[in-house]
Amino acid sequence: MIEQLAFKMAVSLKRSVPDHPTSVEVFKFAISMMLNLMFVVIATFALSFITGHTSEAAIVLLSFALLRQLTGGMHLKTNLQCVLVSTGVFTVITLLDLSQRVTITATLIAFVIVFFLAPVGIAQQSRIPAKYYPYMKLAALVLVASNFFILSIALSISFLVQSFTLVLGRVMKS
Repeated sequence: MIEQLAFKMAVSLKRSVPDHPTSVEVFKFAISMMLNLMFVVIATFALSFITGHTSEAAIVLLSFALLRQLTGGMHLKTNLQCVLVSTGVFTVITLLDLSQRVTITATLIAFVIVFFLAPVGIAQQSRIPAKYYPYMKLAALVLVASNFFILSIALSISFLVQSFTLVLGRVMKS
């Protein structure tokens, strides 16, 4: 569905600027990434508005995306899978009411996973030179560790879920 819509938009874009050096496939890829992000954000905020947890949704969306950019992780096979799984997981996270002990434990597990596994798949999804990976990992560790002071349930589970994508990325890679 998303890929088809992105393809139609890419073809239309290429028709409007036929001399542009970018291919339809490159346009399609970029458009599908933007649509993916847009659908996840809109769906997550729509559901959080219904449940009354919009501030938690904003925290989850931002924290997951930031940690994801710093550490990488596994990708699902299609954009539709990504939208459905991400929206579902993010919405569930906004509804959780956990103890401080669970929040600290989830943050600690996420910290350990990031420490040992990050980055995963960054080379395939960005143009950042490998010499910066240790700095990205350090930034990711500082980000996760900040929740030991903030003690946010949404942050702890968001970080934990993102760190699990590192484990899955390593497993799928091997």
